[in-house]
Amino acid sequence: MRQYIIFTYCLLFAAPVFAQVPDAAVKEYNTALQYHLKKKDSLAYVAMHKAIQTYPGYAEAYSTLG
Repeated sequence: MRQYIIFTYCLLFAAPVFAQVPDAAVKEYNTALQYHLKKKDSLAYVAMHKAIQTYPGYAEAYSTLG
């Protein structure tokens, strides 16, 4: 039981560390999504790459990019 509690504790406090994406990267990501919705795919591509340049660990941006 003690191991389960320690494991759960580690998961709860480690998860936010991986989820912290800088605001600038999130802004570029959202801009890219808006461009994509407006069928401006070349601008969306550029904005998505800016998001990745801002935060190279942005897995969601890589996934969306394809």
